Amino acid sequence: LTRSVSPAMWSLFPSLMDNLINGDVTIYLDDCIAALKNYLIYGNNELRLNIQYQQLYINLINSIFNPYLYDQEDSEIGTNDIILAAEIAQNLILALDRETASPYIPNLCESTMSLLSTDDPAHSHTNRFQIHLVNIIIASLIIDTNTTLNILINKNAFQNFLALWFKLLPNMKRIFDLKLSVLGFLNLIYLNLSDLKELKIETIIPEFGTKLVLLLTTLPQAMKEMENRRINYDPEKHFAGNIIGAGGEEGDWEDEDEDTIESSANAAADDYLKFLEEQKEIIDNGGNAFGFQDDEDDFDEDPYSNTVLDNINVFKAFKDCFITAQSSDANKYSLLISKLTPSDQEILQSICNESAE
Repeated sequence: LTRSVSPAMWSLFPSLMDNLINGDVTIYLDDCIAALKNYLIYGNNELRLNIQYQQLYINLINSIFNPYLYDQEDSEIGTNDIILAAEIAQNLILALDRETASPYIPNLCESTMSLLSTDDPAHSHTNRFQIHLVNIIIASLIIDTNTTLNILINKNAFQNFLALWFKLLPNMKRIFDLKLSVLGFLNLIYLNLSDLKELKIETIIPEFGTKLVLLLTTLPQAMKEMENRRINYDPEKHFAGNIIGAGGEEGDWEDEDEDTIESSANAAADDYLKFLEEQKEIIDNGGNAFGFQDDEDDFDEDPYSNTVLDNINVFKAFKDCFITAQSSDANKYSLLISKLTPSDQEILQSICNESAE
C-alpha cells in the first residue's frame, strides 16, 4: 500500500464507500479493509477537514453494527464483519482529533456497549470479538476522555467496562492492542485525583500500575516477535493451500488414464460435497464454518500492515505521565505504585531511564 493518499485516490473514496454500504458489504469488506485503513493512516489530515468522508466511515460502521444489533435473526452480518467494523471504528477515532471525533463518540460507544452485552454466546464472549470492541471505547478515552467517561457513567457501564478491560489484558498480544491499552490507562492517570474520586475509581488506581507493568513488559516481546516475522515472512507459505489441487503436485495426473482421472474427480466431488454438508451442520449448530476461529487467543497482526499507532512511542508517553504524577500529585503517585513489587518498580524506573536516553 502507498504511504500517502493522492487527490485521485480521495476522488474515488466516495464511490468506494457508497458501493460498500449500498452493496453487499459482508462480501467485500474483508478485501477492502486494508485500503480503508490506508485512508485513515495516511490521509488523516484530509479526513479531519472533510465531514463527508468522516460520515461515510460512520455510515459504513453503522451498516454493519445496526443490523446485527436490531435484526440479529435475519441479519447476514457475522462475527468477522463486526470485528472488521470495530477495527475501522477504532482507527477512525484515533485518526481524528478531539474536535472532529467528539460528535461520533457517543453513538460508537453506545453501539459498542450494546454489542458487548448482546445475548449471543456463540460470538459475544470470545476474546477476539471483545478485544476489538473494547478497543473502540479505549480509543475514545484517549481522544476525548471526558465525553467517553460521561457516556459510560450515564449508562452505568463504567465499572463493567473496567472489569472487562482488566480481564482481557492477559489475552492482548498484538502490538496495536498493547499500545492502545497503555495509552488508555495513561489518559485515566492524567485525570486529577479529585476527578478519579468523583468517578469512584480512586481505589483501583493501584490496579492501573500493575496493568501497566503487564503491558509494558509484554510489548517488547511482541515487538521482537513482529520483527522476526517480518524477517522470516514468506508470502507463498502464507497464501498456500487452495482447494483445487491441494495435496498434489502439478504433474500428478499426467500418467493416469481417463477412467482413473474420472474416478478421482468423482471422489473429489463427493469429498467436497461431504465437506459442505459438514460445514452446514456446523453453522446450523451455531458454530463457525470453514475453519475460521472467532476465539483466536493469539490472533496475528499482519507483519506488513500499518496502524495509526506505529509512530507513537508509548514508553516515552509512560515516562512523561509517570514523572508528571510523581512531581505534581504525590497522593496519586503513591496509589499508583502501592501494589507494585520492588521488581515492578524497578521495571518502570528502567523504562523511564531508557526513554530519557
